[in-house]
Amino acid sequence: MAFILLIAVLNTVIGWRYVRAVQQRAPHTLWLMPPTYVLGLGYLVYTLYPLWISSPWSPDPDLDPDTLALSMLFATVFQLILLAVFFLRGFPDATPTSPSTDDPQEAERYAPVLHLGFLFALAPFAYRAATGNWFTLYEDITDLHASLGGLICESLYPVVYMYFPLAFSLLKHARLRGVIAFQLGLLGLVLLTSAAISTAKGQLLLFLFLYLVYVNLTQQRLRKGLIAGLLVLGVAFSIYSHTLRLYGKVRGEVSWEVLSRNAGVISETFLENSGTALNSLVERHNQIRGLYILMTRPDDWDREAFFLGSVVELGNLIPRWVWPDRPHLSFNHFATRAIWGHEQLLSETPVGRIGEAYFVFGPFGLVFAAIYGLFFRLLWQFRLAYMGEPFWQAAYGMLLFMFVIPDAYMFYNIKAVLLAGPGLFALWLLHRRQQRERA
Repeated sequence: MAFILLIAVLNTVIGWRYVRAVQQRAPHTLWLMPPTYVLGLGYLVYTLYPLWISSPWSPDPDLDPDTLALSMLFATVFQLILLAVFFLRGFPDATPTSPSTDDPQEAERYAPVLHLGFLFALAPFAYRAATGNWFTLYEDITDLHASLGGLICESLYPVVYMYFPLAFSLLKHARLRGVIAFQLGLLGLVLLTSAAISTAKGQLLLFLFLYLVYVNLTQQRLRKGLIAGLLVLGVAFSIYSHTLRLYGKVRGEVSWEVLSRNAGVISETFLENSGTALNSLVERHNQIRGLYILMTRPDDWDREAFFLGSVVELGNLIPRWVWPDRPHLSFNHFATRAIWGHEQLLSETPVGRIGEAYFVFGPFGLVFAAIYGLFFRLLWQFRLAYMGEPFWQAAYGMLLFMFVIPDAYMFYNIKAVLLAGPGLFALWLLHRRQQRERA
């Protein structure tokens, strides 16, 4: 217990020193810097949970404290290596500039890009509503035309993550403010509706991260009451999601009959299932326990095709109408079933970046920390190189939402990033054309 407490104190000091350094040297950038999300998760998951699980009130007193401490140590060293590589050349010069003034020419130049981005962001949801298919990915569809439609849908969906930062950056222009407010409101309503139908918690958590990024991009003060409200809403939605996945119908085509039946399930069983749902929510993010299992039973499961972790998911880029016998490639599903032992996929239970690193290379998985640190630094340098360009700042925001914020695996979101290429390229062509015409 003493060693666990010592590592917890070390993690707290690391996080505190990092936050202080960012606040002093680069204010209004804390929620834009990639290491923030790694350290935040490290403190909440790799520190608070072990302290609770090793306390006298532990719900699982049979856990080996030595292995638990070793799991914490591995996670802490992983984060230290990531930070060391990220800050290898010193603290990056990230002094923010004051928000630009209302430039009518910039507003006129970016208006078409903003509107096209909004249409791209809405297109996937319109396609899903029209087809009634909210769940099947394009690579699992065997029909050629339906697969191509799903492919276009998935390639445009990442534009959602680019549209919001772009809209935030352009709020300074008075002539665009009303249009942006309307678009943000409509897109927010669509996201909430989609989350309610699909029971996907990620879309709701997106609002919390959007607010944090909005605060930094517009250099405003953080409203703690709003943060607390979003967290409460997130917990309530998690109970809603777990209840419907357990007792309702959240797969297949969506109809009014299904929606009304699900509403009845929620009204009857919401409170009864709140305890189980909250426990599921904790387990869903309990990645230190996943690392603990990997350390205690490293060879107890059949690794199937996942001996290199999530790298095999790149095979999902090949749709089934091209490769009909392609196996279902999901490292999340493999981790849920093989590592966690959950046969029912009510909610995918990952092991995170650090867990995957240990899964693939064991103790030598710390090399992944250096890779992440280098990638995050290059990503941050990209942002600094285009500080005055709303388009490229929005592209940075898209990568932040797709690759950095989710504690996903090394290759988990690379497919989505690659599929985002056509939509991003189309927006860039329009952006370049507008620049040339207004030059």
